[in-house]
Order: sequence, then C-alpha cells, then structure tokens
Amino acid sequence: MPAKEPLMLKVTDTLSLKCYKLPAGKYQEGSFFFMVKRFPEEYPHLVTLTKPFYLAEIPVTQEMYESVMGANPSKEKGAQLPVRDVSCVDRIRFCQLLSKMNRRTVRLPTDAEWEYAARMGVSNPGPPELFVDQDSSGPKRTGLPVKSKQPNAWGFYDLHSSWWELVADRGFYNPRTSQVDQFFPPVADEARVHDHRGRGLIAYNHLNANVEFMRVPDPNFYAGVKFRLAVDVEPVE
Repeated sequence: MPAKEPLMLKVTDTLSLKCYKLPAGKYQEGSFFFMVKRFPEEYPHLVTLTKPFYLAEIPVTQEMYESVMGANPSKEKGAQLPVRDVSCVDRIRFCQLLSKMNRRTVRLPTDAEWEYAARMGVSNPGPPELFVDQDSSGPKRTGLPVKSKQPNAWGFYDLHSSWWELVADRGFYNPRTSQVDQFFPPVADEARVHDHRGRGLIAYNHLNANVEFMRVPDPNFYAGVKFRLAVDVEPVE
C-alpha cells in the first residue's frame, strides 16, 4: 500500500497537489489474450520497479496549470477540469517550474509507473466492469471535474475516462522480455512533438489495458489528452 503520509506538492502559495508515495515492486504489465480484448502490442511481461516514487492523486487541473503558466489551452473551460491538450514544451516547462519551487524532480510518470498505480500493484488487470465507479467520463465523452468519481484502492482518482492520460514514454510495443525500471524515452528528433504513449481511456471500444501512440497537440485527435505528475523521492540538492 502507499505510504500513509502524502507529499503536498506546492503549486502556488495557495494551491497544492497531494501525492502518494508508492513502494517499489513488481507486476505483470500488459494482458493475456484470454483476459481482455486487446491489441497485439500489449502482450504481457514482468516489470520490476526498484525505486519508490510519488504520484499525484489527480490529473493537473486547469486552475493549477493556469496559475503557474498564465494560459489555458483547454477547449472546455473549468477550474477543476483536467487541463487538456498541453503541448510538450509547455508540459516540460510546467514540470520545471514546480521542480524549482519544491526542490524536487517533478515529471510525468513512466508508462510502467502509471500502470502499476492503476493496477494497485496486482498482475491481473481485471475486466472493465471493475472500473465503473472510477470512470470519470463526462456526457458525450467530455471531462468531469476531478474527484467526481471514486478513487481506486490506492487513492488515485480519474485514471480511467474518455480521455487519454499521457505518460513519459514514447509510443512503443510492449517488449516480450522482463524489464527493470522500464522506460522508453522519446528520441531526440521528436523533441518538439514527443510521440508519447497514452493510457487510461475506456471509451471508443477501448479497455483499461489498451494503449495509444499520440503526438500532442494534435487538432485532429479523437480524444482529449490530460496528464498527472510524478515526483522523485529524493529531494534535489
């Protein structure tokens, strides 16, 4: 289970973001054919995470993002809605500003860290019916304010919705071999657009185990894209 004492990540002098510390561990990422409908790139493999890390309980809201960046790219506005379709450059800048303010490394979670939190450390992903109370899809596949639905057993809200949630990895096909601290960073020639992996969409005939390859921003993309923050445990000197 996560540590009982959360990290309160400072966003502004009046705003903070609760982050839970997750222990190191191992689990089977991906899914078996007989468990859920999936695409061939999502075959299962063992992932070991050797370091604990903090993960934000909710996606970054428009209120948080606008308070730091002074702008809001979201199509539908709402202070407690997740901020949507933030460019790669602006996401990096947002993380850098919070890192400097908190003297900690603030970043996007890796794909392996995200799925570890969504699974709550277990290897069987479970059918989508288990996530009905956590599904934060709004009417006509719009967003809902954060914490509108129930958290998972580890305390994380809004992991499953009609929007993709961006992770730090580039789009990749699951490896067939066991991985330690799995991370597939975007390559240098994608520095501006960052071909990323998306997780957590359970609409459009997708299930919670599915992944997507995406470039953000993309005005023709079929679903919204949000993001949440991870924080390294060790403070920055």
